[in-house]
Amino acid sequence: MFGLTYSTKQSQPDTFLEMYDDSYLQNITHISPMMWGEHCVECGEPQCYKTCSLYSKRIDGRCKRFRNGIEKIQKSSGLYSYAVKIECLRWGKLGAVLLPNCLPKQKILRQNYWFDYITSFVKAISSIVPISFFKKMDYYLKEFITRTEGMGKNYPDELLIEISNPDYAYDLIIEDTGGSRTRISVKSGFNRFHIPFAELNYISGIRNFLSITPQNEGQTLYIHTLDFVKIRKEISNRQDTKIKCVVWDLDNTLWEGILSEDNEVKLRQDIVTYIKMLDEKGVLNSISSKNDYNEAYKKLEECNIVEYFLYPQINWHPKSNSIQAIAKSLNIGLDTFMFIDDSIFELAEVSSKLPMVKCYNISDVEAAMNTEALKIEISTESKTRRQSYREIEKRNSAEQVFGGNIDDFLCSCEMQLIITKPNDITFARCLELINRTNQLNCSGERIPSDVLHTMAIDTDRYLCLQMNCVDKFGDYGIIGFCVINISDKARAVCEHFVLSCRAARKKIEQSFIEFIISYFRDQGFEYFAIRCTATPKNGQLLSILSELDFFVKKDINNKKYILEVLTKQKIKKIQILNIIENF
Repeated sequence: MFGLTYSTKQSQPDTFLEMYDDSYLQNITHISPMMWGEHCVECGEPQCYKTCSLYSKRIDGRCKRFRNGIEKIQKSSGLYSYAVKIECLRWGKLGAVLLPNCLPKQKILRQNYWFDYITSFVKAISSIVPISFFKKMDYYLKEFITRTEGMGKNYPDELLIEISNPDYAYDLIIEDTGGSRTRISVKSGFNRFHIPFAELNYISGIRNFLSITPQNEGQTLYIHTLDFVKIRKEISNRQDTKIKCVVWDLDNTLWEGILSEDNEVKLRQDIVTYIKMLDEKGVLNSISSKNDYNEAYKKLEECNIVEYFLYPQINWHPKSNSIQAIAKSLNIGLDTFMFIDDSIFELAEVSSKLPMVKCYNISDVEAAMNTEALKIEISTESKTRRQSYREIEKRNSAEQVFGGNIDDFLCSCEMQLIITKPNDITFARCLELINRTNQLNCSGERIPSDVLHTMAIDTDRYLCLQMNCVDKFGDYGIIGFCVINISDKARAVCEHFVLSCRAARKKIEQSFIEFIISYFRDQGFEYFAIRCTATPKNGQLLSILSELDFFVKKDINNKKYILEVLTKQKIKKIQILNIIENF
């Protein structure tokens, strides 16, 4: 929980916070009663209050290191049903006494509710009777309660960090009393991190302190959850989410034997068959193995199978960390992952830290390959998906040359967006996009094959368009699809708009929207609108579209809204790619 006593204002929710995904919270059973507050990287209190030029007196006499304290963001989401905003001043850091004793989740949530209620009451009193004593007692009383309850040995499983970032990536450094330093990279969008409690140097019998410091001075943090938690061990696998990546162990899984003991390990041909089958379906393959990287990679090359694996993680880190790294590199959700290993310990570790990942023992590999989540139709696009990700790797490497100037880089890619109507050959890929894409899906809805086919052939009522993209690095294939209702000849309404993750961060969505508005203006339509439904995962796309300054947002309810524009409105177009219309 957060110490809100010394916050000087409450922030309003920003659109990008809608990217928050609360699916993991249902797995939490216990929480440690810790109190996070503002601290200083170079603190030597109280002597430094007289000597440090950065000292800014807080109401309790301590130094203010956050501009407005820890600000509560109303009507946002997190473990305590709100997020916080922290504007770090120079040398500012978050800190807390590490209290490892986990208590039942509902008890901590009730306690936090009353803590917040008391804080609101104290702030109201202090505004009438300006006596800092009230705030001091409020903070120290809550700190005393949490420290008393936290001194036990019902240790947590992990430190759960959920944080949103509207800007460029930055690093956070987590440091404990034992001197352990963990660096995490907060990318643009919603981030979730699981730091195993066992990896922190908790020293029993002494006062342990934990701190979180932004690498960049003056960084603003938007935190949903920052707590030590225990999680439910029995997690049921969701069958409605299709698998997008299968992560394989190596020793006694992909091959028979242990490479470090016998260099002549034998590749399991049945597993190779499964890997090739997944690849044809468009399901990606990767590796999480505790091995020497050079030796294992060389063996994969000798077996002529290395080409099938994207972002292989061959190291000595916990396998849950490796799977998270793969997910970030591929830019797909962890709930679309399957992990296969022969070790009961490794499977338990991943299930514990990443309960949304579907885990199978290698002895059950046949059942795993026949699960509903892997019943995916083969399409022309699916057969080339792996190659598309290889091309993304090349693009990412080339992007580094431009030093963060994304527009210059995108222009250098020589992108072309080809817009056509789907045909009998490409229909399967368009259906796949609608029914498999979560993050870049405006409606968040799934459409049965027969319904979508009816829409495609009903040209008096609907205009269905697919988007192909190519650049100098290669062909993305079909990366977008939309269904636009044109039954009202004055107002065209885009009911479904979906993009592949491969199109992310390339401003394709903005270029397409600008083009389609111009198209309907030329066709005599007065308005163009997009129907949006907020889901736990599509906040990134909805945020991008909502921020296009030519749209007017019209709320239907708190989850659904319409983005609308007059087609005759003059729109300044971005010159990122060349659009080729062929419909």
